[in-house]
Amino acid sequence: EFTSILGAAKLTGKSASKTSFTLIEAVTGQEHATLRAAGADAGRFLLEPRTNYLVGRLQQDLLAGNSNLGVLGTAVNRASSGTAYTGGVDWSLFAHQNTYQASGQVAGSRTEDFGEEKQGYAAQMELGKRAGLVQGFLQYEALSPGFDINDLGFVSRVGRQSVVARVETPLYETRGPFRYRYFSLTSNTAWNYDRVTYEKELEVFAYLTLKNYWRIRGGSIRRFEALDDLDTRGGPPIERPASTYAWVRVQADDRKPLNGDLRFDWERDRPGSTWRSLSLLVSMRPS
Repeated sequence: EFTSILGAAKLTGKSASKTSFTLIEAVTGQEHATLRAAGADAGRFLLEPRTNYLVGRLQQDLLAGNSNLGVLGTAVNRASSGTAYTGGVDWSLFAHQNTYQASGQVAGSRTEDFGEEKQGYAAQMELGKRAGLVQGFLQYEALSPGFDINDLGFVSRVGRQSVVARVETPLYETRGPFRYRYFSLTSNTAWNYDRVTYEKELEVFAYLTLKNYWRIRGGSIRRFEALDDLDTRGGPPIERPASTYAWVRVQADDRKPLNGDLRFDWERDRPGSTWRSLSLLVSMRPS
């Protein structure tokens, strides 16, 4: 069942000075449910109180219009219940004909529910090269344990930090038997606020498009030994052994009425377990 929306309004626009703005306001009604326990009379319970939602956004174009600076704020107020507020600043700056980029965001949250208050922060910063033969980026992200946007958004995990680095070489011009070639090398490391590394991996990826529009994709991921801090649900971290995963996809020209997709996957972990999969998908499109 969905919550009933009693009323909502949206205001958007852009000024002559290239400032974009958005304001969204909505009010939802109370929601009740009738529940019956074994051996007891049915009772009617409040599931969701009347709630007010507010989202505001400002964004200013900068430089030649290809860069911007923005602010965002949200508020959730429930009748006789909890509140949740978030606010943040974000930026995206390009230089040297959009070759280099610096982007990021910093946000904070404060929630209160049944007298319990929680505060937290989040930050993401990225430096990248977006043009030329060799491209890539370096990204850092942190979400403190108290960061909470789930009243008007979604975040799958908090209390974590990560660093991602990628080098890539996209080639869009036709050379030899290829129309398009792409290669990348990505490193990813993540740890919690107790400095426990729960993810550390290195990935190689390739994507080739042939002149006949056949596509070949493949890659390999090396997952290094790490500690899983969530699997025990509050208990001590457990060791997650190192493993290697590799895969290849060969896809025929999907413009043709009859085409296919050949897939091969392989994985092996440090204890010696091995998994393989080979499949062929054939599809036919009526003319």
